[in-house]
Amino acid sequence: MENIDREKLEQESQYSSEELLENKLKEKKVEFKRPNILISGYTGAGKTTLLQKIFGKELVPDSMIGHFEPRTAGFDKYENAMLKIYDSAGLVLGQTEENFLNTAKEFVEGKQEDPNVDNHIHLVWYCISLPGARVEECDLSLIKNIFPNVIVVGTKNDIAKPNQRDGILQKLKANGVKEGRIIYTSEEDNDSIMRLIDLSYELLPSAYKDAFISAQKLSIKKKREKCELIIHGAAGSAAAVGAIPIPMSDAAIITPIQTGMIVGMGMIMGIPEGMAKKIFLPVVARTIGIMTASSLIKLFPVIGSAIQAGIAAALTEAVGWISLNYFEQCAIASIEDRPMPDFVFNQQEFKTIFEEMKQK
Repeated sequence: MENIDREKLEQESQYSSEELLENKLKEKKVEFKRPNILISGYTGAGKTTLLQKIFGKELVPDSMIGHFEPRTAGFDKYENAMLKIYDSAGLVLGQTEENFLNTAKEFVEGKQEDPNVDNHIHLVWYCISLPGARVEECDLSLIKNIFPNVIVVGTKNDIAKPNQRDGILQKLKANGVKEGRIIYTSEEDNDSIMRLIDLSYELLPSAYKDAFISAQKLSIKKKREKCELIIHGAAGSAAAVGAIPIPMSDAAIITPIQTGMIVGMGMIMGIPEGMAKKIFLPVVARTIGIMTASSLIKLFPVIGSAIQAGIAAALTEAVGWISLNYFEQCAIASIEDRPMPDFVFNQQEFKTIFEEMKQK
């Protein structure tokens, strides 16, 4: 049985919607540790374009796309609440490679020697232009000896020839780069970029995975998969509380669990920090309203006088799916730069989901 602090839940259940939301936002911000990703490669490899494709123009503006001119000096930094990107100056053919390698080594060592692991480089994307059909010694030195936790990203795959793709793959493998850490991408091929997102998620340390999924804007599916796990986890917690039947008058004891679930899903879906309270509050307020005795009896007269484990779980699942469907609409609106939709509680939809979950 999951260890649940009922005393804390009882105390939190007395909070107003605003107070409960504020508390859960603070808790979740601590849980969402943002990863530091470094991206590097020769000028013209498409580094900044790749970043913009995955994380959007809000993080990486059009002005940073250099069209084959080195637009970064040293290591530029892009950051928001969920992510920090270090973008290295593109190495130009003919540039002194020794100087570039020393600069990169000094930068990385300075990060990795920090006693706070949150300041380390957690993942590196090293970009090689496939049509260039070249893997330089400088590339190999950076990939093998200087950068930690590297994924080699072959870019512009759509305009590369088969012998160019194969030549780069064989050169990398011959120098000890594992094939599982090599991804070929092209700007308009979302599936190839999704493979990079999936591999990055797999290789990131566990503490930084959620913030990465929140920050990426390419895959709503990936966000939704994570949110579904959050719903099931919250339902399990609610069931643990309901293992000791909850009197109908005390039904609000599970609202802190549901509010934490709502906030966690909203953050995964990438709700902008500045809009979080405005988006979350109507959902939280409606949830707390549902968990009053009068509302539950009106909605579900057959529940009886107490809430058992299965009922607590089904109610939480219903709150979760209603909330997730709304947050998905918000995420799509944010990606498409449209106004956020209003939250509309559909009572019949809620009842239908509850009945389905109760049967399970």
